[in-house]
Amino acid sequence: MTMCKSLDNTATNIAILRKHYNLSRDEFAKMTGRTKQMVKIWESGKCSPNAETLFHIVSSFRAAYGITINLNEMVLGTVSL
Repeated sequence: MTMCKSLDNTATNIAILRKHYNLSRDEFAKMTGRTKQMVKIWESGKCSPNAETLFHIVSSFRAAYGITINLNEMVLGTVSL
């Protein structure tokens, strides 16, 4: 059985980012190199991305939209848009 940690703030922040930039789950998944099913799991709070994936998410948003997302805010707080 695979253990998965869930972080409520991360789930909320992923949903906020995706919706703010009008991305479908499929578009967000392609942008971050994951599946849309995984994005749904993240947003539900059942599981959170690992550190490498979180870094990839913030790097992808920086490249695509020129925004800098603080990893601490992504995990522990609310992202500032």
